[in-house]
Amino acid sequence: MSLEGGDSALTAAIVNNMAHEFMRQDVESRSTEAEHMLAFLDQQLPGLRKELDDAEQRYNKFRNTHGTVDLGEESRLLLQQIVDNKTKLMDLQQQRAEMSQRFTTNHPAVTALDAQIAALQGAAANMNRSVAVMPDTEQTALRLLRDVHVNTELYTLYESAE
Repeated sequence: MSLEGGDSALTAAIVNNMAHEFMRQDVESRSTEAEHMLAFLDQQLPGLRKELDDAEQRYNKFRNTHGTVDLGEESRLLLQQIVDNKTKLMDLQQQRAEMSQRFTTNHPAVTALDAQIAALQGAAANMNRSVAVMPDTEQTALRLLRDVHVNTELYTLYESAE
């Protein structure tokens, strides 16, 4: 920023006041953003906890009905990939929601997030096709366990952000 004037002390004071005001507004804006994020987390956390509890109950009920299902190494690896993919996807979707409040859908940052989201959705579809060729019992166990792991990751992520 620059300002020209006959009185250098007055000119410097005006520029300094403008800079301080800009910094104050920036801090205030960031503070408001943080408050909104905390309010959002406060709203989401009880629902995530319930989803986690429900997923654990469904998995435990399945295990009690069908006995312990031992997932093979390939299934465990696929499960971890699915959980990681789902966690990343939800994180990117949250980032996109935040960015869409500030930018248009044509903004390069939003477009980049859309591309990353599409890539993760494609990867998820491929992983779901891999699950579909497994035996029915293993498919069900994997899906239920996936729900438990994803909900645990999300709950832990949101709880630690609070």
